[in-house]
Amino acid sequence: MRDSTKGYFQALREFQAALTARDYDRANVVQKRGLIELKSCLSALSAYMGTNLPPSVPFVDAQGLSIAALFNDPEVISTLELLALEPQLTDRLSITGLHQDIASVASLRQMIRTQPGITRVSAVERVKVETMTTGRRIGSLLDYMAKAEDVREDRTDGFARYWTVEKKTKRDDGLVIRTQEESFRAGCDFLLPEPVQMPLQRASPGPPHPENWIEPPGITLDLYHRLIDERGAAPKVLDSDRPLSFGENIPAEERLTGRGKAIVVANNTWILFHRRPPTSLRSHGYAHIRDAEGRLIGQLELGHDFIRVYSHRSREFVIILDSDLDVHVYRESGERIERISLRDTPEVVETVRAWNAAAAFPIKSTAAVRSIDFDPASRTFLVTVLNRVWVFSLNGDVRYCRRVAAPGASPVHWPSAGKEDISFAAEVLGLPVDITRDEMVAYAKETGLVVVGESIGFGEDAARLQPDTLSDDWIYFSWLTPDGGCVFSTYTGLTVQLDANGQTVGTWYSGTVSSCLTDADDRGGLDSGPRFHSWALTTPGWFAVHTPVLLTIASVPPTRITKQIVLPKNYTTIYPAGNRIVVETRTGRYLFDVD
Repeated sequence: MRDSTKGYFQALREFQAALTARDYDRANVVQKRGLIELKSCLSALSAYMGTNLPPSVPFVDAQGLSIAALFNDPEVISTLELLALEPQLTDRLSITGLHQDIASVASLRQMIRTQPGITRVSAVERVKVETMTTGRRIGSLLDYMAKAEDVREDRTDGFARYWTVEKKTKRDDGLVIRTQEESFRAGCDFLLPEPVQMPLQRASPGPPHPENWIEPPGITLDLYHRLIDERGAAPKVLDSDRPLSFGENIPAEERLTGRGKAIVVANNTWILFHRRPPTSLRSHGYAHIRDAEGRLIGQLELGHDFIRVYSHRSREFVIILDSDLDVHVYRESGERIERISLRDTPEVVETVRAWNAAAAFPIKSTAAVRSIDFDPASRTFLVTVLNRVWVFSLNGDVRYCRRVAAPGASPVHWPSAGKEDISFAAEVLGLPVDITRDEMVAYAKETGLVVVGESIGFGEDAARLQPDTLSDDWIYFSWLTPDGGCVFSTYTGLTVQLDANGQTVGTWYSGTVSSCLTDADDRGGLDSGPRFHSWALTTPGWFAVHTPVLLTIASVPPTRITKQIVLPKNYTTIYPAGNRIVVETRTGRYLFDVD
């Protein structure tokens, strides 16, 4: 991954230098190499799916997917389409927006080819009806296509008219690089550094769970691409010669209209999906509620959409954040018990405003809200916004609001350290114990690690780990504790427990991000942003993990993978049902036993 990003940046620098020197032949050569590096970055990102894919991905704009019009390359589009299936990426890239953009661009090309000279207004109005996309978005796509020389725009008669480019000259692929440069540089803060692989440690307190000790199944890049190629209309057992031929038809009233999110809450499973009512301009959220055995026991129309969904197995409710920054709390039966608005709260507004003022790319408020929890007994909410923890009660009292800090990509701070401290840090980091101080500093600078404290303090020694002195880091997941405090985990693997006054009680460090995600996921955060989903099944010691491509069923201890299924392209949802895992497509339902 690091090699891909370095090559990409090097191509950018050489391209800019060539343009400055007016060496256009050299610039054309660098353009081609830069595009190869761009594809390499995308391939590396796809290889990271299901492991430690970062929370922010470049190559896309704030509205959705401009690259569908800027860079009409089948390999890039197919890779982005797969990336769009990742739950963690829905803040900046939604599968709905991706498909709408691709469909709109294809419709625009067809229309301009068959009706040369068509006006902008006519093209926008027709495509808007065909693809159910906003006129503003279609206009933006037309502008992207014109900049990419995919179509020719003429405004001589006062109207914007479009023609296809009959004989296409060399494409200014450098435009893509220049357009995405800022986005890539911003996203690189999250792409690098990669987490240091340390011995697997517990990331949070609590009773042991088998899932805490399991890493997602690792697959090679070649195997991953083969799995993508093998995906068909039905699930397929890995290494099998043919797809599964069995399954049951789904009744029309139980079919989902789009990709569903399966949320396990207490004894039931909620499957959330969007549908646009005929009389509404906006999509509304709907929920199918299934019991522990997978039987449909209720259907619910929410009356609002959903951006993020949070659930806790120890709770009996579901928390939903919609696009208007309203928080809705539902019981597992479907009854709504609370509704609050975060839209004008200073804790959210000021945090997002400060981030956007300092960052190279803006972020939406809905993407800034990382995690939400609720205690119905004390009517207390926990909201984490980027790097801040905010706990308040519904009567208006703010218990505490703290900025979170954790190891990240910032300048290295290295106080004087003795030989024993250096050897300890080297052992924790998996480096040679006889490493010198200068070698350790060079390694820390290269990987982006921050070494803090009175000596070295990087590792599991909570006494030497000083969270308040570390650089800011985004929160991955958090939950309230019975005493009014909270526990939160960050993307770099740091887990901190606070008391009811917001003071630090303890800190832990998870060796890998994915192990931290597994632990948070086991505590109930199925859809609060993991790179993969996992469920503990009814039979003790069995669990299932799935990425957008592969479903794995395994048992512990010891870890034994019993079944791996290549998911179909058109699967709509996956959820546990007793001792089985159910994979649904638009019309079919497939059930898999654990053994």
